This record gives sequence, structure tokens and C-alpha cells, in this order.
Amino acid sequence: MAVAIILLMCTSVGLKCQVSRTSYFLNELPESGLLNPASAPSSRFYVNLPFISAFHMGFESPFAFDELTAEWPGGDSLYLDRETIMGTLSRKNYFALSVYDQLAAAGAAFGKHSINLTVAQVFSTHFIFSEDLARLILYGNGDPVLIGNNVTIDKSHLSMNSYHEFGLGYAFRWNDRLTIGTRIKYLNGDFNVWMEKGNIDLFTSDTPDYPITMASDIRLHTSSTISDFDDLIAQVEKYQWFDLTRNHGWAADLGASFRLNDHWSFSASAADIGRIRWKDDVRRFISRNPGLACSFGGFELDDFFADGSFRDTLGILDTLQHRFGLEEYNDPYRAWITPKTYIGALYHFIPADGLGIMVRSAFTGGIIRPSATLSYYRILWQKLTLGASYSLVNDDFLNIGLVTSLRIGPAQIYVMTDFAKGWISGRASPNYSSHFGISFHIGANKPSEGERSFGEDEENAGP
Repeated sequence: MAVAIILLMCTSVGLKCQVSRTSYFLNELPESGLLNPASAPSSRFYVNLPFISAFHMGFESPFAFDELTAEWPGGDSLYLDRETIMGTLSRKNYFALSVYDQLAAAGAAFGKHSINLTVAQVFSTHFIFSEDLARLILYGNGDPVLIGNNVTIDKSHLSMNSYHEFGLGYAFRWNDRLTIGTRIKYLNGDFNVWMEKGNIDLFTSDTPDYPITMASDIRLHTSSTISDFDDLIAQVEKYQWFDLTRNHGWAADLGASFRLNDHWSFSASAADIGRIRWKDDVRRFISRNPGLACSFGGFELDDFFADGSFRDTLGILDTLQHRFGLEEYNDPYRAWITPKTYIGALYHFIPADGLGIMVRSAFTGGIIRPSATLSYYRILWQKLTLGASYSLVNDDFLNIGLVTSLRIGPAQIYVMTDFAKGWISGRASPNYSSHFGISFHIGANKPSEGERSFGEDEENAGP
């Protein structure tokens, strides 16, 4: 678990990456179908080309990067600001990081039917950790708060995935009001770290040398060729688009949208319901005697550091395996990706104006992580969409999002973010997201009489 915290802190420095909630109601964009497969663009045909297709990245953290470090007085060097970090944490903390890099996509609509194909590479991390675990990592077991006290670290969870995604989607307009959709996705895994269970009971005696008595119940699974923390990002990037592995999996998205009248519409979806069977380079670490207490003299820093940097991953795993009494296995295992649900309601003042609210829930480690987003959109001249959103995410209440989408001939160009302050304040923001892309549209798939979608009324679409 110490490895997990260190790893996540390192990756958050190198990556500023959360899939945009702001795109949920933007049916004009093919990417809205990634959140709800019942959302189908109004064009007869569209294509997203390689290198300029959809790309979004984001992270949600209990602390900002600037809260991790501080400058030494009278100097320009930095040190790890442990007190500030601990001041930002609650009893249970959540970190999420995601990157969706779409290679290409295409879709077609004919009458009541629409289909689409997508190819993308996905990287995601979800990490749940306690305040006590962070204190143990930052201060060690010799911290006065921990000496002479029993510390229980439980319900820690880590899920880190990198995989290729090949999706086939279908949406059907049942009648003038109801549309249903689904997407089936084949997943090919690059690497995975999954902490299925991470429970530790720890007692540090106040006698000399501070001996430790500890009982653990750990189940940690990995499938990866990564061997060195120092060059983690470069090793992740070495995976090429079509370097397929023996790690196969499937997932499904389900969704529906319902138009009640000219003003109100409702929608709901479930995404990423599936798992991958990991077979390549598998290492599984399981407590030999779950809950059995043992005593030892603690950890040496040399176990984890060498020449001022982290030791290789395998060395750390060997140390943890010995200290925590873990048995190693190499048989395949199945791990879920992170399922999510979306529930939304949209009110049209006129067809060119929409005010929507969406509740998103992520299910990870047996815990539900909800968030809510309030969005407003305005379409001008049927070519330019402007919008803003407000989100309650990860105990942070100051998240303003922005979106702009411009239609130039067949090209649809868009840029959006859920966390505009991340663009402004950079490393001082605990949350960040960017979402941009270009799609090309041909023709229009006109709704049948009586149907109307956001922004499709030409007469009222202007300012």
C-alpha cells in the first residue's frame, strides 16, 4: 500500500488527467454517446480521424500538487510538506485519474437506427486510502500519534488499468419519445494493479527500538511488465496501439433517453460493466495467515530507496512480501474495470437553451463515489455552442466547467473542461480535466414529426 501511495503521487505530478461530465447533454457531439449509448448525433454519418479524434484526461485528488511541497526558508529547494498534506485529508480519501485516447470512430444513422464504432486506449486509476495510512507513510510508525496506539487500516482499495477498447454501439429510436442504446466493448489489457483487499492492524510499542506487532489481510494482484518506478510514464507509453496481449475482457454500456414534452427530457445509463481476465506476467500476493499477529523491528528506508530514488518495483514487492507474510501465485485472475451510472434531467427554455442536472456514480472497492453536475447550454446560429457547468466532486465545491463547440462546414471542433480553475491555477488545483476533439459530419438524420432534440429548431436557434 505504501507503494500505491508513492506511485499515485508520482503519476499525478507527470499527468494532469477525468472523463468530462460536461459532455453528457451535448447530443451534437459523438462523444456524448460514450456516457450514454442512447445519445446519437443528428448527422447521417460522422467520422473521427486518427490524431485529431477525441481525447480527454483528468484527475480528482484530495490535495493539489502545490500542497505536497513547500520551499525551505531562504532557499529555492522544496521539501515534502507533511503537515499540509495531512491537513487536507479526511478519514477516507479518494484519488481518480483517467485518460481516454481515441484512435478513431465512425457512426451512421438511418431512420430510427444508428450504429457506431470506436477504437481507443484507456488508462484509469481509482485509489481509496485512509488518513492513518497516509500518516504511516509520511511519518513512519515512530510518529507520536501512532506510538502506543492500535491503528487499523482497512478498506483500502487500488484499481489501476490500461487497456485497448474496441466498441460497437447501437441506438434505436423506439418512438417519438423513447430511445434506447447499448455498446459492446472488447477489452485487451496492457497492465493492471488491483488491491482486492488491504487490511492491516498495527501496534507500535513505546519501548526502546519501537517494535511493531502487526496482523494483515492482503490480496494484491498485478499483471505488468513494468519494473521501475523511475521511468513509469515512459514504460506506460511504450505500449503501442495494436500491441495486443493475452489479457482479454468484455464490457457493456446500456442507456435510455425519454422526452416527456417540449421542455423536459430524462436519461439514464450504466457504463463500463465488465472485466478483464489477466494472464500475462501475473503476480498475485495473498496473506499467508490472514489476521495472525507477528512482531518485527520495522522497515529500513534502504529497503525502498537507493541513491536518492525509488528502488525497482520488484525489489519493493519482495520486501513487502517478506515483511507482510505474503504468498506469491502466478495463476490468472479476473478484475472488474470501474462501472459507472449516469442519471440526468434536461429542461429546454427554448430548443436552443438547455439547463440540465446529472448525477454520476462510480463503483469501486465496494464504495459508491457520487458527484453532481449542473449544466447550462446555449446554441447560437446552429453553429456555435457555449456552456458552463458547476460540479460537486470529491468534497470540492468550487468546480466551474466551460464548453465551446463550433461547426465549420462538416467539421465539429470542441473544447471543454469540468474544472476551469485547473486551467487557471494549474498545480494549485486538486481537480483537472481537458476534453477536446474534431469530428466530421455528413448529412442530417431528421427526426420524425413531433420529435425534437436540443438545438434542432431552426426558427428559435438564434440569439
